[in-house]
Amino acid sequence: MIDKDQLVIIGKITKPVGLKGEMKVLVITDFPERFKGLKSVYILNQEENELLTDKFTGNLKFMIGKTTGSDSMLRITFNKYDSLEKVLFLKNCLICIPEKDRYKLPKNVYYFYDMIGCEIYNKDELIGSVSKIENYGSAELLSVKTKEGNIVLIPFIKEFVKTVDLASKRINVELIEGFL
Repeated sequence: MIDKDQLVIIGKITKPVGLKGEMKVLVITDFPERFKGLKSVYILNQEENELLTDKFTGNLKFMIGKTTGSDSMLRITFNKYDSLEKVLFLKNCLICIPEKDRYKLPKNVYYFYDMIGCEIYNKDELIGSVSKIENYGSAELLSVKTKEGNIVLIPFIKEFVKTVDLASKRINVELIEGFL
């Protein structure tokens, strides 16, 4: 039995398309090609924060019938869900896969959600922890909530970020004089 906290969101069902159970899906992954070989997914009702059960199999996994479309928007069908009436309850739900099935990233590349909560140290002095990752165009910025409650934006570039240790939830940085 899988728990919803063990899942990664890769898409959002926006609306039904046509009368034969096809659903429009907004891709929420940096790896849209993963949908091509995908055979089954979990569906999360985000309003109720609950995993849905396939009405035909009784399983939490929904079997994919067909997937077509581009890198940002797809059309997807699920086995036995062949009419508009059968898929209406899926509108605005999230498509998820087990975290263990997420793509393996190259060395020194990280999933942003893994960095949330990491403590930031500047020359072994605790600055605060990562509350979110921002991007205003040029590079990702670590939004760090300091011990004092302020927000500091640190560019996630090698000139500032020296090491990332996700296992210990620690990021070491070297900031220039006057940065803080």
